[in-house]
Amino acid sequence: MGLEEDLKSIFDGRSVIVGVGNEEKGDDAVGVVVVRNLQRLGVPAIDCGDIPEGYTDLIKARRPETVLFVDAVDFGEEPGSVALIETDQLADVKYDTHRPSLRLVMRYLEAETGGRCYVLGVQPSRIRMQRRMSPEVEKAAVEITRVLRGILSD
Repeated sequence: MGLEEDLKSIFDGRSVIVGVGNEEKGDDAVGVVVVRNLQRLGVPAIDCGDIPEGYTDLIKARRPETVLFVDAVDFGEEPGSVALIETDQLADVKYDTHRPSLRLVMRYLEAETGGRCYVLGVQPSRIRMQRRMSPEVEKAAVEITRVLRGILSD
């Protein structure tokens, strides 16, 4: 399946899109960039920066059946590649820049809401102190925004 089909398959009922990342660390900003793009287009989404654990009450208050985190994730593919990752698959990725881990936050939300959590992971090219994302990840952010807007506007 392609990105659009994968995402359509997980959205059923109330959903929350959550952007995770740090704007000062290059490609790590992809989640917050996507969410801010969606917000500008009128699509409800939460920008939690690099502290997703600080937004669990806000997420729970929306009583979601699906929570989709958008974040930079190293899953060993070409920069800009995108993968839909379930909570238990997150243990297989090579690094997690969040403390507590995003997997722990996702498990907590699944237990509290009864819903499902996913990460839409974007393979970074570089995560270092700089404000600019790589061209590959910028392109992925544009495509993710387009696809999510289309799905959530239906």
